[in-house]
Amino acid sequence: MGIAICIIIGMAIGFIVMFSIASKNKSVRKQKNATVYTRPGSFVVTGSYDNFLYRNVDKTPKSK
Repeated sequence: MGIAICIIIGMAIGFIVMFSIASKNKSVRKQKNATVYTRPGSFVVTGSYDNFLYRNVDKTPKSK
C-alpha cells in the first residue's frame, strides 16, 4: 500500500515538473515557411529529385 502511494506521489510531482517546463516553451509561433529563419538569397536549390516508397506513381504536370 505504501509503495503504491509513493509511486502516485512521484508521478504527480513528475507531471507538475513536466508541465511547468513545458509552459515555458510558448515563445515559438507557427510559421508556414522558413523565411523568418533564412536570409534572402542565402539558400538556392540547384537540383532536386524524388524518392518514392512504392511502385505506383501518378504523374501530374507542374503548374507554371
